[in-house]
Amino acid sequence: MLPERAFASLQSFKAFIYSTYFAREPKILSRVTIEKLFGISERTQIRYEKIAKIKVVKQKAYTKIFEGTLFKLPIADRLSAEEKRGVWSEDIDKDGELELVWQIANRYEATIPLFDKNINGRFSASGGSDISDGAEPGKKQRIYYKDVKEVARKLNTGKIGKEGVYLLQKKHGAGLIHEYVSPISTTNSATH
Repeated sequence: MLPERAFASLQSFKAFIYSTYFAREPKILSRVTIEKLFGISERTQIRYEKIAKIKVVKQKAYTKIFEGTLFKLPIADRLSAEEKRGVWSEDIDKDGELELVWQIANRYEATIPLFDKNINGRFSASGGSDISDGAEPGKKQRIYYKDVKEVARKLNTGKIGKEGVYLLQKKHGAGLIHEYVSPISTTNSATH
């Protein structure tokens, strides 16, 4: 449901229409993916987020640094580049050792009121979180999980592939931190 202020200007209307994509449930997307899906630049995305009051939560992931597993990380291409975009070392889990930390896709949540789907079924929305860098949402399996038990269950039934998983660890300032469990160590970590 669009509020009256959505009709104040064409820009406002576009911003609120854009926000409806995030209304049913929070979505995890990169700005590049949003640009491919909607054809709007990063600057326009930020402007629309302010107008429509879309909550954007920055997320980052970390892993212990093991030489043999670096090539298995989803950021291996960033590590080989001269410019390490969004990758740094930090003692993020406060254990006295540096971990490899990188920025992952933001989490978006709209604040507009939802239309009651029970009134008219034709208005039900489809979609879900997108972790791919392409313009094909849902093509890859979602790899963000809130707890280890869910991951262990999916591992045991063969529903998790070889790409590794992100486990939600804690809130950190205005963002969220995920521990990345590589495909090599997934079985051991998820069953503890």
